[in-house]
Amino acid sequence: MRNGTKVCAAPLIALLALRGTAVTALLQQRRETAGGIRFADVAKGSGLIFQQSYGDRRLDNIVEGTGTGVCVFDYNNDGFLDVYFPNGKWTEGLSDEDSRDLRGKLTNHLFRNNGDGTFTDVTRQAGVGGSRYSVGCAAADYDNDGYVDLLVLNYGQNELFHNNGNGTFTEVATKAGLTDARFSLSAVWYDYNNDGYLDLYIANYVKYDKARDAGFDPAAGYPGPLTYSGQPNLLYRNNGDGTFTDVTREMGLWKPDGRSMSVTAADFNNDGRLELLSTNDAMANYYFEMNARGVYEEHALDMNLAYGENGENVAHMGPVVGDINRDGWLDIFIANLRDASLLVRRPNGGQGFDNWTDRAGLGLTRGEYSGWAAMLYDFDHDGWLDLFKVNGSAQHEYGQENVIFRNRGNSKFEDVSATAGPHFREKHVGRGGTGFD
Repeated sequence: MRNGTKVCAAPLIALLALRGTAVTALLQQRRETAGGIRFADVAKGSGLIFQQSYGDRRLDNIVEGTGTGVCVFDYNNDGFLDVYFPNGKWTEGLSDEDSRDLRGKLTNHLFRNNGDGTFTDVTRQAGVGGSRYSVGCAAADYDNDGYVDLLVLNYGQNELFHNNGNGTFTEVATKAGLTDARFSLSAVWYDYNNDGYLDLYIANYVKYDKARDAGFDPAAGYPGPLTYSGQPNLLYRNNGDGTFTDVTREMGLWKPDGRSMSVTAADFNNDGRLELLSTNDAMANYYFEMNARGVYEEHALDMNLAYGENGENVAHMGPVVGDINRDGWLDIFIANLRDASLLVRRPNGGQGFDNWTDRAGLGLTRGEYSGWAAMLYDFDHDGWLDLFKVNGSAQHEYGQENVIFRNRGNSKFEDVSATAGPHFREKHVGRGGTGFD
């Protein structure tokens, strides 16, 4: 501390934002004044330059409008976190014919962290460009060989890239038994049966049908999720030999009409076991707890997690988890298209979640933004988790500002976007974001 100014190590926030084609921004926290949070855009100088695409020249269907995410992991074990961006691709039956010239020209991208504040695109050398329309990703060492592998979530069959340990990957999804071809948006690796191998829970969205778009008023953008049939999320058991088995039905997780946007696993009950939360679009969320027989039961309504704060069906997007009020229980923030839902775990250990959106000071942004992703992190190093949220219009390329809230330490947040740096005064059509040091 010197003259009221604290200088500290800087976390990074990688933001995925659409502007026609998408532009990725990297914001680095340079300096924190007392009670303040400030970032500067350093993307261009870092070499982390990436133009995201939805594989088309006109945004006109729900697959393209869903956008893509980003994940960070140390693929080469050099101690520095690398960055992977999924990307859309021109796809038969999805993309417009007048954009066919984009076929074969778009890939996902892996950037190697050089350890000096710069990145190098190593997609081609690593072999992780992908061959399908990619939406999300999840990285983990599923075979316990000491190297982090990469799952890419696609429109169509997902891709599993096994890390060869020499800077290259081999795609093994079919060999591993991950052959189910749906519209996957999110996934979480976790060990549900405590056998020492990471299992896989995948969030699937809707069954897109281009024929259902016919006759829709283009002024409204494109048809919403209720136009299409839902799809089930899937749980795959890791067999420990590089293969997986679908155990969704036997584990009590079969919900064939879901419209999942994101999934996460965490110990919400403080019982030493991980529960599953699936946030869904235009329908109730799912919350699964494992019973004494080792099978999951759905309790979203009982835990006050099924609907929005006023009991409405809302477009719930990516949930983030952390102990916001430091009471020893995990809390949940869920961004959605019409308001911000903050659900705080009560310390009595069994009465579900309380809605704290308004009480936490987050109600002022209700209806102002369409939220897609969020991050809980102690940006100002005061011991309390702050909140960053990515926003963007759902059905048009209309930009919105991202927002950042400081946790005041009394279960209330304050919007500090106006003083957090120029980025928070810019408009983007955001879809995903993450943070890393």
